[in-house]
Amino acid sequence: MQYRLGLRRFLSMRSGVLGLVVVGTFTLLAVIAPWISPWPPNTQDLMNTLAPPSGEHLLGTDQLGRDLLSRIIFGARTSMGLGVVVVGIGLLAGTALGLTAGLAGRAVDAVVMRSVDMLMAFPSILLALAIVSALGPGLLNAMIAIGIAATPRFVRIMRASVLGVKPREFVEAARAVGASELRVALVHVLPNALAPVTVFATLLMAEAVLTAAGLGFLGIGVQPPTAEWGAMLSEGRTYLRTAPHVVTLPGVAIMLMVLGFNLLGDGLRDALDVRLSD
Repeated sequence: MQYRLGLRRFLSMRSGVLGLVVVGTFTLLAVIAPWISPWPPNTQDLMNTLAPPSGEHLLGTDQLGRDLLSRIIFGARTSMGLGVVVVGIGLLAGTALGLTAGLAGRAVDAVVMRSVDMLMAFPSILLALAIVSALGPGLLNAMIAIGIAATPRFVRIMRASVLGVKPREFVEAARAVGASELRVALVHVLPNALAPVTVFATLLMAEAVLTAAGLGFLGIGVQPPTAEWGAMLSEGRTYLRTAPHVVTLPGVAIMLMVLGFNLLGDGLRDALDVRLSD
């Protein structure tokens, strides 16, 4: 019932719906990229480098003559895939640890939360940089690094939500009728504690895209010739004056995707806030 009311409130919020449309568009582009891309993303045409937008290349070409529209479309696939894996790592690990910390007792809670506090002492981007430096550059390592860096915040949010649900009457009633602690945790506590985690997961997608772009810009994230917006920014910044479209278009793509996820996350937060219930 709560989620039905939340859906109604969400659909009445223009900014949230706009974010859903933007995210949905990028998701669709990522899924059907091989079929709608006008050119293979890594095909070079060294006789047609830094070409401006034209009928042959709608968004122009880069310094190696590669079609920018194709690379931006495939860059959406890279960013969306990376974001999904990052959120998956943080969501699974953070939810499990947060649920355990909230329900297992003071000793376990203290161990988990002090470990989380130590990880949160480092800024997420620095922690991701350190992990990538240790594992080596590459798409998989970037996913692992950003996912690990995001996990502590999932743990804190999930634990706080669990502590809010734990004393509720329906949880006590389940224990009173003999339900096991595992059943109480998975059936009664977890579903009712997921709303804040769901909102944060959406907002984390935007952060994951930015962090991945930052790692790609520094040359320690996704490696060439894979189409990735941060790496495209890094490669194109040299031509900012002579061919501004090479660096501007990937930047606009990053901005739109991040804006879409932020609007979607804000909409979900307001829609799932029980204090706004009629």
